[in-house]
Amino acid sequence: MWSPEKSEPESLCLDSGEIGICPQWLWFSESKTVPERMVAALSPRVCQHVSVANPTDFLLANRQTFNPGGQIFVLDGSEGRQDLVQLWLRHLRRDARTSATPILVWSHAGKLPDFDSHTDFFWLQPDGVIGRSGWRGSDQWIDRIESILKLRLKRQFHIDVHLDMSSRPEALERTSAWILHCVRLVPWMTTKTGRLRQAVFELGQNAIEWGNNGDTSKTVHIRLRADDRSLHLTVTDQGVGFDRNDLPHAAQEEDPIRHLEIREQLGLRDGGFGILVTRGLVDKLAYNAAGNTVLVTLRHHANDRCSTF
Repeated sequence: MWSPEKSEPESLCLDSGEIGICPQWLWFSESKTVPERMVAALSPRVCQHVSVANPTDFLLANRQTFNPGGQIFVLDGSEGRQDLVQLWLRHLRRDARTSATPILVWSHAGKLPDFDSHTDFFWLQPDGVIGRSGWRGSDQWIDRIESILKLRLKRQFHIDVHLDMSSRPEALERTSAWILHCVRLVPWMTTKTGRLRQAVFELGQNAIEWGNNGDTSKTVHIRLRADDRSLHLTVTDQGVGFDRNDLPHAAQEEDPIRHLEIREQLGLRDGGFGILVTRGLVDKLAYNAAGNTVLVTLRHHANDRCSTF
């Protein structure tokens, strides 16, 4: 059960003239107290303990007790309880008050176990993983995560989610449904949800089929960030990429039908409209130089300048 302490952090205001919020470090653990290394590294900052018995209890109490900004979470992954870490990540990223909060995972090895893409549909990723050795450079870690917090407060992020998805069709269905559930946190996206749903499906399917060649041992990385003005979605596969000027099997704007003959000759299924359709649904679509990462942008208003992510 969540039991907030009355004491407030006593130091390190994040540019108090601009934001006016001191970071509140919270340690999430089923039974362990805050690690001594972490206490020493954060001093004189205060780190409070949260029991992980019930995520819903914490989130309800969090709404009533704390300012929605200024929190930094550290999840206890030292016992190898990745199921518990995933449970907390999914609850926190789907809640309006905590979706954009910086989240770290404490792990003795300093890393998370590999994602099993054959048994799980997707795994959420934290903002960083730290362990026994990670706090040797504690000042750098602390400065980095608090700078992330400052940026997210300043930009008024509604969502900041990143995850690894299995290269299985059913994984795309589960992942897109979870992403769309998160998007409800962005008020201005209400009328654009259908566009995002189609974009996630088209780009995710391309990443699985063409980028990863249907190899279920490979994953697709998805990042979703949104503020009051724009939403950005990036999809990255583990393939070698492609030449965007050499796609004879994909529909082209000047002749959206001709590619069907080429697909038939190559023995490919009907389709090839994904990129063309997605480009017509979003305000911006761009690939990296290699062709294995695509960025799409939806804007609140058509004349909004694109935010830098």
